[in-house]
Amino acid sequence: MDNNATELQLTQPVERTLQHYLLIGWNVFAAIVSLSGNITVLSAAIRYSAFKLDKVTVLLICNIAIADLGFTITCIIPSIFTIYWEAPVIGRSLCIVFNILDEIFLAVDIFFVCALNISKLLSLISPLRSRYRRRSSGVVAATMIWIFGAFLVQGLPNLLCNPIFAFDRVTYQCSLHIIETCPWVNIYYGALVLFGPFLVVLVTTIWLILHVVTVTSTRLQKQGILTLILVSVSFFIANIPFCGLFALVTINHNFIVTSLSWFPDLNRAVIYILNINIIANPCIYYLSIASFKEFVQGSICNQRDIMVERFRSYNNNTVTRGEEEMAPIRERTQIIPRSVRETV
Repeated sequence: MDNNATELQLTQPVERTLQHYLLIGWNVFAAIVSLSGNITVLSAAIRYSAFKLDKVTVLLICNIAIADLGFTITCIIPSIFTIYWEAPVIGRSLCIVFNILDEIFLAVDIFFVCALNISKLLSLISPLRSRYRRRSSGVVAATMIWIFGAFLVQGLPNLLCNPIFAFDRVTYQCSLHIIETCPWVNIYYGALVLFGPFLVVLVTTIWLILHVVTVTSTRLQKQGILTLILVSVSFFIANIPFCGLFALVTINHNFIVTSLSWFPDLNRAVIYILNINIIANPCIYYLSIASFKEFVQGSICNQRDIMVERFRSYNNNTVTRGEEEMAPIRERTQIIPRSVRETV
């Protein structure tokens, strides 16, 4: 689709329904929560060291927040405009770049959730192996996840196949279609980004739950395990519908896509449910990590105190200026003799 076609589409009237506005509202809500929440997480971790957790866990949490922010900027926010206009309003080139980046951010986010669970599992199984908990080990792991995530999700398929750009009017998103030229990519993506990570998170979550039930743990360990269990639950809620639909489409693509009239609505809903995985993590940290909760509450209280102090200062300055303006009038009034004032 070229820019001229895009301009022509923008001039044509779009029949917007309640579904359009619901999707726009959901994306606006997701963008606000993701931006404010993940920026707060990064600020708390990097600037104020508010997370009282081990360095590797904090590093992985920061990378999850960065991936969530990236997905918000390259997918959620542009979707607000593409849903409204039903066209790639940001332009073909930028639309392609954003599509490549948002798939990388989403996949890397999933990989970091897996790494967070595996890291916690290793720390509980082998607590004496401190080298696995060093920040340098976390930096190496995070770097490898970003590099291999980008290569495996976008680099390798685009090198081996010939992607076709198209604007998907079902999901109102730009996409690079590779399945038409390389049918094996469907299975490849399913194993790499969906079912493989899903199995890792499922196994580690079950193990963590059993560990909480059967093994005596410290308060800090229970807090970390609870955080990971909640993160995994939000991961399952966001990804189970997409994984199920993906499996059905892979098994019988022609029948489901062409024969079922309700497939477009279901596909659209499943795609946007994935936003839960992006916006839930900061809320989970607030509910399950005491140090982060104290930081957020302290920041809100500080901002409230600053606003109250500014309001009081403004009122005091207003009263003072009023008194200063009235002072000359009072002085002139006092100079006039009493008899004259009474006559007047």
